[in-house]
Amino acid sequence: MKKRSSKFRGAASVFLAFLVLLGIAGQIADSWAGKVNELLGVSESTIKRSENPEDYAYHSDFDTPSALIDAELALNARLAQEGSVALKGMPELGGTKVTLFGMRSGAKMQFGGSMGELVDKSNVVTLADAMTAAGFSVNPDMVQFYADREKDYAPGRASGGNVISDYEDQGAEINEVPVSEYDAAAIGDYTDAAVVVFGRDAGESACFYPGANGLAKPEEFTNSPTGNILGLSNEERDLLKWVEGQGFGKVVVLLNSAVAMEVEELKADDGVDAVLWIGTPGAYGNHGVARLLAGTALPSGHLPDTYAVNGALSPAARNYGVYVFENASEIDASANHALRSDWYLVEAEGIYTGYKYYETRYFDSVLEQGNAAQALSGETVDGGRVWNYDNEVSYSFGFGLEGSPFAEEIAAADIDWSGERDSAVTVKVTNTGDRAAKHAVQLYVSLPYTDDDRLNHVEKAAVQLVGYAKTGEAAEATFADVVLLEPGASEDVTVTFNAQDLYTYDTVFQHDSVVGGWTLEAGDYWFVTGNGAHDAAQAALKARFPERADDLAPSGAAHVETVDAARAITESNGVTIENRLDGADLNQWHTDASVTYLSRGDWANTFPQEVKT
Repeated sequence: MKKRSSKFRGAASVFLAFLVLLGIAGQIADSWAGKVNELLGVSESTIKRSENPEDYAYHSDFDTPSALIDAELALNARLAQEGSVALKGMPELGGTKVTLFGMRSGAKMQFGGSMGELVDKSNVVTLADAMTAAGFSVNPDMVQFYADREKDYAPGRASGGNVISDYEDQGAEINEVPVSEYDAAAIGDYTDAAVVVFGRDAGESACFYPGANGLAKPEEFTNSPTGNILGLSNEERDLLKWVEGQGFGKVVVLLNSAVAMEVEELKADDGVDAVLWIGTPGAYGNHGVARLLAGTALPSGHLPDTYAVNGALSPAARNYGVYVFENASEIDASANHALRSDWYLVEAEGIYTGYKYYETRYFDSVLEQGNAAQALSGETVDGGRVWNYDNEVSYSFGFGLEGSPFAEEIAAADIDWSGERDSAVTVKVTNTGDRAAKHAVQLYVSLPYTDDDRLNHVEKAAVQLVGYAKTGEAAEATFADVVLLEPGASEDVTVTFNAQDLYTYDTVFQHDSVVGGWTLEAGDYWFVTGNGAHDAAQAALKARFPERADDLAPSGAAHVETVDAARAITESNGVTIENRLDGADLNQWHTDASVTYLSRGDWANTFPQEVKT
């Protein structure tokens, strides 16, 4: 009789253990089935298995793997082409002999992020290679210059600790090559244009800290206007000034960053002809960037962030990071960091993050309400006691220069305030320029803000994004199709949404013997368009309060819809809506902390303060 091998016994043991674990997992899943169904908004009776085998088969749209790869490359290139944002000037270089500058201009560019944003570096197309494929002649000596320095000047990445009580190893470094290592002779006759690449590498669990604690090398930022890691380092600024003095026909700066950098000095620098935000372009996205630099494609992207002059002054930055309770040693904390019971974060900014802070405070400062122009907590760039939007924001959320000027007119609106069906607003777009291009329609809404809202601390942004769409999309059967709007031509662009997204949560609204619900007040709701949230806010001011907006010249359109009677949503999927997160408020705990939440009713006296407990 043959003895069973140890390999067979080991495999059998692993298989048996797997079956046991599978059985336990099945029992746990069954025991939690009701809760899972509740969270998913379904019941057991709504889940049915199809009897059609075709429902479980995947059929590719591509006949061969190579066709799929070609499509992926084309899609990535178009995403970068239409997603990159022209912040200043047009990126078209106007010549073919080009020199690239900056450690991020080569293989050290941030192509992706972390986790789901990871990019296989073996497949990436560098900016130099993409530009060469697009017909440029790229200075090979400077490409090699940076390749030779990748070991000594590798760009730093944001830290991953995020614990506010321990700043060790939390700072990041830039590591740009000092100007002393450059030789003007290496430029040769590649002087049609200079492309300078700056960036900040961040992603999931890799965040930048504001102020001195975010700097691994404080000596890199001794000349910084803000002292923040998101501004230019000394070496980056010196490089740019050196490049500007080398006689290039055009100087273009690319921002290779997933986060909003502080770029006010680039905006004000007359030596910089154009600034183009390219984000993290992915493996093949530099092909799209090269098309913009060549002028074979025109920009149509718009910012997904507000670019503040000093990002550390926003209310959300006041309590940024993960704090640890002072008596954390007394707490039985989980070993899983995602469930740490000794960590806390105070979000005293409430809804006023990003553009909802900057544009709402601007809106109220124009109307001289809510102490919006008064600053008592050091939240101004100049440290003064007067808050002025133009001093605080370089580029608003949604801003972007396009390849041609366009005019907008709200042609129709079909609003179902109940939310039982989707609503739609149609905008007529006309190309008033002389180049065929694409235009992005951004639709915002300005809600009524009443005395009752102020009394009950119901917070509403002055404008909020409803949706967006681009010209040509309706006629594009696939992403490979690019349909431009010709000069003088018009197109109706429809933005669809559900009106329930315009309801506001009211923490004191009473119904069904509980408190809390989604409400829609009676009154005028102004739908506005514009080149970003600031342009839209000005359009809303011009339409709603013309006597306060004589000097405003927004590019967007405005249209009013009136709600005759107030509405409320008090249940969802058969579950009554009520306040269930009161316990997340430190004011409800037995601590020494007292949290004041930012309110539109009094900006100056409710601006967030740092909370420690």
